[in-house]
Amino acid sequence: MAKVRKKKSKQKQRLRNETQKRLQSLTPDAIRDQATAFLAASRYRDAILAFREVLKKGGDKDLILPNLFRTYRLRHGQLLAKKMPREAQAVTNLGGQVFEVLPRITPELLEQALDFLPVHTVMAALKEKSAFAVLTPETEKRLGLLLVTGHALDLAEDLPEDARLRTDRPVMAAAAANMADGDWQAALHAMRPIGRTSPFADLKTFARAMVAWERQDRSTLKKALPRLGGNFPFKGLRTLLAEYADGGSFKSVDIYPDTAALLMGPGIHKISCRDRIQQHMAPLNLNGMAAACRDFARLLKPESPDDVLETLAEIIGNGINKAYEDDPGLFPGFLERLIHSHAERKRLFLKIESVCKDFLSHATPDYLKTLKTEFPDAKERGTAYALILLKIAGIIKQQPDVLYDYDEELFDILAACSIPGSILDSDLNLLLLTLVRHAVKHDPGNRLAYDMLQGIPAPLAEHRKVLTNLYETMAAQFDDDPASCLELARLYYLKNAFRKAQAILQTAYDRAPHDVRVKEARALAFVISAQKNLPKEKWHLVDRDLDRAVEFGLPILSPVITGKRLLAEFLKAQKFSAKTFHELTKAFTPVQQMQCFLLLQTDVDSGDYGIDTRGMASCFKGLQQQITGLSPRELMALLSPLDDRFTPLYPTLFYARPLLGTTGKIFSTLPPEDLMSLVIPMAQNQCTDVAVRALKRKTKTAGSDHRILLVFYHTALEAISANTFPCPKLAALVDKAGPDLRERLRQISRSLSELACYPLKDAFDRFEFDRPAPSGFGSGPAFPSDLPLNEMFSDLYDIMMNAMNEDSGTDLEEDWGEQLFPWDLDVASIFGNTCDPEEAKEIIFDLTVAADGIVNGPAHAWKSPEENFIAALHALLDLMHQNGIRTTGQYREAGRKLAEALAYSRLILEALGRIKSKAAVITIPEHQHFVLGFRSGA
Repeated sequence: MAKVRKKKSKQKQRLRNETQKRLQSLTPDAIRDQATAFLAASRYRDAILAFREVLKKGGDKDLILPNLFRTYRLRHGQLLAKKMPREAQAVTNLGGQVFEVLPRITPELLEQALDFLPVHTVMAALKEKSAFAVLTPETEKRLGLLLVTGHALDLAEDLPEDARLRTDRPVMAAAAANMADGDWQAALHAMRPIGRTSPFADLKTFARAMVAWERQDRSTLKKALPRLGGNFPFKGLRTLLAEYADGGSFKSVDIYPDTAALLMGPGIHKISCRDRIQQHMAPLNLNGMAAACRDFARLLKPESPDDVLETLAEIIGNGINKAYEDDPGLFPGFLERLIHSHAERKRLFLKIESVCKDFLSHATPDYLKTLKTEFPDAKERGTAYALILLKIAGIIKQQPDVLYDYDEELFDILAACSIPGSILDSDLNLLLLTLVRHAVKHDPGNRLAYDMLQGIPAPLAEHRKVLTNLYETMAAQFDDDPASCLELARLYYLKNAFRKAQAILQTAYDRAPHDVRVKEARALAFVISAQKNLPKEKWHLVDRDLDRAVEFGLPILSPVITGKRLLAEFLKAQKFSAKTFHELTKAFTPVQQMQCFLLLQTDVDSGDYGIDTRGMASCFKGLQQQITGLSPRELMALLSPLDDRFTPLYPTLFYARPLLGTTGKIFSTLPPEDLMSLVIPMAQNQCTDVAVRALKRKTKTAGSDHRILLVFYHTALEAISANTFPCPKLAALVDKAGPDLRERLRQISRSLSELACYPLKDAFDRFEFDRPAPSGFGSGPAFPSDLPLNEMFSDLYDIMMNAMNEDSGTDLEEDWGEQLFPWDLDVASIFGNTCDPEEAKEIIFDLTVAADGIVNGPAHAWKSPEENFIAALHALLDLMHQNGIRTTGQYREAGRKLAEALAYSRLILEALGRIKSKAAVITIPEHQHFVLGFRSGA
């Protein structure tokens, strides 16, 4: 049968080709006559070909286009009669294109357009050609019906001001909303101002008829229905209502079964399709469910019920999978009864299995292979790929535990997306960035992908490289959005690529010159430029750049700009002046004055500027007396760390440390939520003891829920400080918390993991505190002795090399360069030409390996990592002294350069913080400045 159908199709195509060739050999007049003959014979398809051929040969458009449009309308009706809705829709689109280019719209052509074109197409053409004058009372009625049924009443605003369709639109809009909700009584009440001559009069009559139907008022129904115009839609509904008004029953149920079901529900079919589906679900009658679904699909979309069936299969399949997890054969059995095509059943099964588990399923890789069938269009398929990857990334971002629970599934999914499975062994941030990168590769214009980048930390060079590529893609995709340019500027500053940062900020300014974010970034760029010129003592350039920053008029940056100006003044004089400080800050509030002083103090402490600081302590005490009795909001403005934008300006963003003292009494007036928001910054800046005291003090006055959160915080900080594991106290607190509070604790736990080291870090990530301690973990790092030392060095080398993927596109004139393994360091650029490079590299290597042993717990044999670390640090400081490094400024500069160049300098910094009580070697000022410089560079 299929072969016969295919043969007939080929015959028809051959005949059409012959007809077209014959038409091409005729003159335009002869072709037009032939087209007219085709019309008379109802050969509308051939007539369309003929009229289009006339146009190609230069025929008169004023004559041909109206005839072509009429032919499209006739062909549309012919296709609908043949039950070919998709082809009819294609003809509608072509007819709309012709209608838009008609030289003149006549009342007759408008009537025909209303027969088959969308109302927005008709209204657009009338507006463009200013042809509203062709509207007759009858076409106005038809247009009004289409505006309401097409949810396009807003288009009536394009009509002349005195047109009834426009003046009655507000009344009709309220009534249409009631009709959409099935509240016919309210709709009729809303249409009281609608008169009999209004274009919407038929809709008011229809509402009256529906109210009569609801009340079973056959007399009113019988009077209302004849008043509806001949062009009023819903023929089946009118017929059934008329039959009920005449005889109290329906006679045409078989002709209009779907309409009867919607109108009567249980009164016709005893039970609605939806109720039938639900009725069969309880006893799991799969045959009954499938039959009810098919009826429902035909009811909702008779022209293409398969589309509805797929949606129903997804909804019901999701419910079956979740309710009957122990019966894996149930859902496939339902699909077998519902969907006839084996390939379609398999695709749906894979899709629903994947969606039910948020794509963390073994079925997802196979489902990804079917996307080409579901989304033939390559662009749509790319969007689907991207959304799936982003869904998985979002789950991992919110629940990192899934990396442990679904490792096998994730490995297979990544392989199906051509992503190396080895990325699962990377840190969480790199994994998330890689998933987003592949999502953007499939769908570069997906805004959700770029939104997900917010909140993903990027502490390492390889993170920043991926971020930079993504934001460069975003900048190209959204050429009117400055957000990507601002992010790129921040990343360039982190690499010391100042010229690149300034160039991309100029692009942001060109895109959005009035955006406050852009103004702030531009102003900060001038402050950064001034900062670069401070050590060079180019005072005229410093003053010029700071003046430019002031011109933006941003009060939020005033303390920063004034602090840098004060630093320049004190550098010129080589001493602090309280008088100068108060003169330049006299317009500030006490809070702004204190903020400016603290920022200045941060600058003075971070550089060997040689400023005589006498008078700063007394100035600080005076400012402290002015800020007593601050509101919590003002306190938070002082205590909150700066955001990442200020990283190029200050060595630490938490500048309020001098305010904390040793007891943290300043926190006494803060609400618990504000105090908890400061815990992480304090712990990251060696203020853990102060944070613990403040948390314990606040616990005494907090409510029950806040008390659990506060206790969790200070117990966690104590465990992190002592590297205590397992933590039964934390486990007990989690058990006490309800569902909502437990989720809050989970979020806090993830944030605290940044402060901890293994195995506590793993416990905070997984939110599990009562698991047994890992093998070899006790009071301090364990050092198994089953492997030789050289293997440990080899493993450490591999780990560090994997972390040194710096952006190869860096501007070498602006950036320090890649972070390097100790053997690759340019020793002369850090410690001077007289330093023995081999000796320096060996010492730095020993220091690095010992730091890894202290922080992460060594994987192989070791004697004492703490002693080795102190010995290596002592040797490094001695080497620097032997090679002419004497002043505190030289020590600080050497420390900064070493940290910027060395991979995993943060690892050394963390190790140094853990053993500082034992490291008597760093007590003298010169060595302390080396550590300060190293911290700044790290």
